[in-house]
Amino acid sequence: MAVAERRTRWRSTGLYVPTNSSKAGLLEETRQFLLVYAETKDVDAAATRLRDGALPQRSWQTRRTIVDFVRRRVAKWDPPAWALEDLVTFAQDPTLDALRAALLLHVCRQDALLHDLVQMVVIPRWRDGQAELRSADVQ
Repeated sequence: MAVAERRTRWRSTGLYVPTNSSKAGLLEETRQFLLVYAETKDVDAAATRLRDGALPQRSWQTRRTIVDFVRRRVAKWDPPAWALEDLVTFAQDPTLDALRAALLLHVCRQDALLHDLVQMVVIPRWRDGQAELRSADVQ
């Protein structure tokens, strides 16, 4: 019996969809999510624990909204465990600088439109020595 070859998933693929997964807020909450994920090794369990009170917000509804956003931010494309483990490593730095930088890379993995924009517009311009990018370039 032949063993099926498992392909490494580096990023999300598919249709372009309107999302805002690169939103800059909720970094501390994202960090908390990743630290709980490090303990549980399960996205659903981490979400449940945070929703049920591990976050400091008093309202369950507010915690639910935050957890839903953070979950989309880090796991929308069903990343392989290694991708989440990388983010966990960055989340262990309490200053949030490392996590902020890692999320900038991660958002390109989870959003097909942003990935293609970076690959087809940003990188070629950067290679040509053009460090400036205007909104017209993107449009």
